[in-house]
Amino acid sequence: MERFSTHFRVMYADTDQMQVMHHSAYVKYLEVARTELMRDAGLPYVEMESMGIMSPILDLYIKYLRPALYDRVLEVKTWISQVKGSRITFSYEIYEDQQLLTTAYTTLVFLDAKTKRPSAIQESFLEKIKNYIT
Repeated sequence: MERFSTHFRVMYADTDQMQVMHHSAYVKYLEVARTELMRDAGLPYVEMESMGIMSPILDLYIKYLRPALYDRVLEVKTWISQVKGSRITFSYEIYEDQQLLTTAYTTLVFLDAKTKRPSAIQESFLEKIKNYIT
């Protein structure tokens, strides 16, 4: 199992008056990490959508352990912790200088774009993401 890693610098626009990254900003960086993992696996979202697959978020959980501060470079480690039927769960850990700041997960459901009904994850898709599944 591999953990995909991506980095970003905390922007001023994402912080509060104390220069702490606002809790809502984390969602955007989790999305960047997730989409980059999928791109690395050979499944960019634009390709999935062209195949008639939509993947809205079903749930989101974030545990804030330590604050992320303005202008600091953070690393997001991402992996797939569960695949079940039409659902896929991505797990995340956010670090600064190897110190764990945040843990999170998102569960997405795969939908058929025409019917808007859940669609089982295809075997060809599973083959591409297998290295990221725990």
